[in-house]
Amino acid sequence: MMTVPHETVTPNLLEKLSDSRTTRVLVVDDEFSARNVLAAILAKRAFACKTTATGEAALDILEKELVHAVISDLRMPGISGLELLTEVR
Repeated sequence: MMTVPHETVTPNLLEKLSDSRTTRVLVVDDEFSARNVLAAILAKRAFACKTTATGEAALDILEKELVHAVISDLRMPGISGLELLTEVR
């Protein structure tokens, strides 16, 4: 699984990840609009997106579902994005 803080998401990275139409991406951000805009951009590139607002909820999703990449905000209440990505690795 690839973990990427959303500040580093670039068109080149999206191109590399979008080789498969079944690539599943989990977007984690406590800001509703940021989370949904990023998911909409990814969906336009044929990614299967799931979103959540907290690191804790993201960990629950990751225990139950296959996810190929996680894009997370770094500063969130509770588990920070950096803690989440460290846990995911």
